[in-house]
Amino acid sequence: MARMSKSDSEEQVHTRLMREFDVVAMATYDERLQSLQDRRFAAIAGAQYEGPLSEQFKNKPRFEVSKIPKSLRRIYNDMRGHRIDVLFNPRDDDATGQQRELADAVAGVYRADKQDSNAAEAEDNAFDEAVAGGIGAYRLCTEYVDDDDDSDERQRIKWEAIHDADSCVYFDLGSKRMDKSDARLCWVLHPMTWDAYEAEYDDSPSSWPRPVNQSYFDWSTTDTVFVAEVYEVETKKRTVTTFEMIDGSEERYDDDQLKSYDGDMMLRDLLEAKGAREVRSKKTKKKRVRKWLMNGQRIIKDCGYVSGPNIPVVMVYGNRAVIDGVERAFGHVRHVKDAQRLKNMAMSKIAEIASVSSTRKPIFTPAQVQGHEAIWRDANIEERAYMTLNPVIGPDGQEQPVGPIGFTEQPDIPPALAALVQMSDADMNDILGNQGGADQLMSNVSNQAVESIQERIDEQTFLYVSNLGKAMRRAAEIYLGIAREVYDESGRMMKSIGEDDETGTVVLQKPTVSDDGVRMMANDMTTADLDVVVTIGPSSASKRKAVVSQATALLSVAPDPETQKVLTAYIMMNLEGEGMGDLNRFARQSLVRLGVVEPTDAEKEDMMREAQAASQKPQDPQAQLLQAAAMEAAAKAEKAKAEVLETFADTELKRAQTQKVKVESIGMLRGGGTPRR
Repeated sequence: MARMSKSDSEEQVHTRLMREFDVVAMATYDERLQSLQDRRFAAIAGAQYEGPLSEQFKNKPRFEVSKIPKSLRRIYNDMRGHRIDVLFNPRDDDATGQQRELADAVAGVYRADKQDSNAAEAEDNAFDEAVAGGIGAYRLCTEYVDDDDDSDERQRIKWEAIHDADSCVYFDLGSKRMDKSDARLCWVLHPMTWDAYEAEYDDSPSSWPRPVNQSYFDWSTTDTVFVAEVYEVETKKRTVTTFEMIDGSEERYDDDQLKSYDGDMMLRDLLEAKGAREVRSKKTKKKRVRKWLMNGQRIIKDCGYVSGPNIPVVMVYGNRAVIDGVERAFGHVRHVKDAQRLKNMAMSKIAEIASVSSTRKPIFTPAQVQGHEAIWRDANIEERAYMTLNPVIGPDGQEQPVGPIGFTEQPDIPPALAALVQMSDADMNDILGNQGGADQLMSNVSNQAVESIQERIDEQTFLYVSNLGKAMRRAAEIYLGIAREVYDESGRMMKSIGEDDETGTVVLQKPTVSDDGVRMMANDMTTADLDVVVTIGPSSASKRKAVVSQATALLSVAPDPETQKVLTAYIMMNLEGEGMGDLNRFARQSLVRLGVVEPTDAEKEDMMREAQAASQKPQDPQAQLLQAAAMEAAAKAEKAKAEVLETFADTELKRAQTQKVKVESIGMLRGGGTPRR
């Protein structure tokens, strides 16, 4: 691939980038123009008559009875009602607990960065443009946490919206994948007024040489100047060598690292001196992205390499296909425009016909109304008892009573025009997707019927939501690449948000010890080699409403008080509304203590502190007195038990002695002598 070498000059780079951009702009001009026209057609008043219809209806009524905005709002709302969640998973099936903890930490920081940078605005703008016109985009970049503190070099990743993506974002023609992961070049254009451009760059487009205007794309018009951010992927081949150290561990280094010096020795020589042995090597490719700032005349700035190995621009498409080697995209408006135009034309013609008076008007000769014009002109305004006319003089000189010579007739609507209105309505419903009154609340309709209607509506919008999910997956991959280079500070504390929207903290590169006693770094994002998975489902608010509804239904059939207690707490934990936060937290704590909800790390620490505090807390004097009395009673009971056992033992001893005496007496009687001892 072409890239700037040491011998390349900025002029050569500018010439190459201009030439490649002209190829892209020329090949995609028609598609991008249609996408822009589609968005104007749906959003701007009067735009539905742009083009040839503008001259045809120049001096005629031009009404717009558009059904497109309602259909678009349904898709927009459906997307906002579904939560597209990004999950980070370890690549290995037998991943260790540390790898899973790292994946959870990355996911938490990812959600916090999205929230703090208002990523929803960027994603919503891209989705809306993609649905209406077919093409939308946003990008990821970095910013300093504190711009005012020169010593603070910490950065955060943020999302930025790109408006008018169909006119401003271009990728090279060789990129065929929807997520643009195979792209080599990307241009992001920024239109500026002449005054803004001159103030920003201390340059005037009027001084640009004439060849600038000979390119296919005009970088300077009478009122606009374009400045482009250009991202170019550079691929460098390298060899990664693995060394076995004397302790049996393995370390990997690439060519550049082995050629670097550690003190007075090259790293390779130093490793050999330490007894390291080269065991294997692997040839790989490393991607870096270089950023340029250019206009139609020159390279304004070489911005160097951006963080991460990916072009940080995310594309969102409505409907997309590659035909004749050119990417083509369209949205929800493209195929309904002609039906909408027919409806507008028919309604405008009907309005024009209706504007003609529906009252039959008499027709007189000028001689009949001469002198009475005002009376007849105001006949529809003033209520008069009678009207007057001039007599008509016949050929014989006598007056003749003659009335109006005729009447005007009310115009009729042509049957073809009425049929056109019906056909255009049917076509629009077919293309836009007829809801069948699904947006109206109807009584006596089963839940199954409502769910069936909702499924039909979802089928019309799922393609757009699915394409947004693919774009968000690519955004997460770009984010991960940037995070590996930006979030490399040891001990840095970062905001984290869990799946349940609970806010926490993650400590980067935190020293820890594994279960087998090995020292390691937890939450080391520089080593985060994770898979990205996207799930599409109801929003968190919708999920909570569903939980409350299901738990409420179960509550009425719960058999025992313990289950009812759990369900009640679960309902309270998922209730939403102003002032419900304290109740939500109380219910969650109750469920955690009951063992129903898995506690977070912070909750585990709180429970441990509570247990320690309870064990160290001095007892109440009354409780101590009761405890002493109980101990005394127990001691007395033990003493009484011992005395009973002693008495029982004495009794048994005496019984045994008595038995012995009896036996000896019997022996004496039988033997006639003293018993033997």
